[in-house]
Amino acid sequence: MSDSHNARGDRRGIDGVLEQPQSRRTLVRGLVGGAIASAAALVLPGASRAQQAGEDEGRSLAQAEEAITFCVNRYTGQVRYSAQGTCTPSEYPLIMSAEGVPGPTGPTGPTGPTGPTGPTGPTGPAGTTGPMGPTGPTGPTGETGPTGETGPTGPTGETGPTGPTGPTGPTGPTGPGATPQVAGLIEEFAIIQVGEGYFATANFNGTEYTITFTPGVFDFDAPIVVNVEAFGASVDDITISPESGSGAMVEIRFNGSPTKFMFVATQVRT
Repeated sequence: MSDSHNARGDRRGIDGVLEQPQSRRTLVRGLVGGAIASAAALVLPGASRAQQAGEDEGRSLAQAEEAITFCVNRYTGQVRYSAQGTCTPSEYPLIMSAEGVPGPTGPTGPTGPTGPTGPTGPTGPAGTTGPMGPTGPTGPTGETGPTGETGPTGPTGETGPTGPTGPTGPTGPTGPGATPQVAGLIEEFAIIQVGEGYFATANFNGTEYTITFTPGVFDFDAPIVVNVEAFGASVDDITISPESGSGAMVEIRFNGSPTKFMFVATQVRT
């Protein structure tokens, strides 16, 4: 075969052996994926002198330029790298440039740290006055000022209406020959009790009350009479047991729950 140039501009010698340097990327592509088998097919025994001349020229190029050399065995097609840039008589040289084709641009690196804040720029011109904002909340009340002087006494007003009669006061001590008597005012389920000489209790709904008299209040054998005035309910029944003597009790039943009631118990001498 005569010398020829391929599309990349590499000049081939006899039997297709590359004599001009080529890029590393081109060589790797040629050696991977069955290229070694192709090289073995091209190399045949009994090389001509033209082939030997191509080897000498390739060695000279490897020495004159920064190139790398691979050697292809003429008989087996095996390829090896030659660090010295020379091949044996039984090998064909494959020479390429040591500098490959620039690779693709790598990925963008991470963003660097934010630089220091620059100096504050000059103050801009004052803007136009904005609209008036809403009225704020009322502030706290101030402290009370000192009390003023007392004014003159005004005229006496009209007399008001007479108030309700207050509860009967506690029973005074029994005098000699006097009639024994106990009076009281009871409110709020017997929680409030006004008067002396008794103790009252109420049932759960406040419709029944039991009044127990203090021993010694009614100390002789005579009937005990009880009068009741209720507010908010009416009296259904009054039971006295025993009817006379010390330790008597009174049970009062109402038709509802009174807000309060007053009673007077009297023992009449005969």
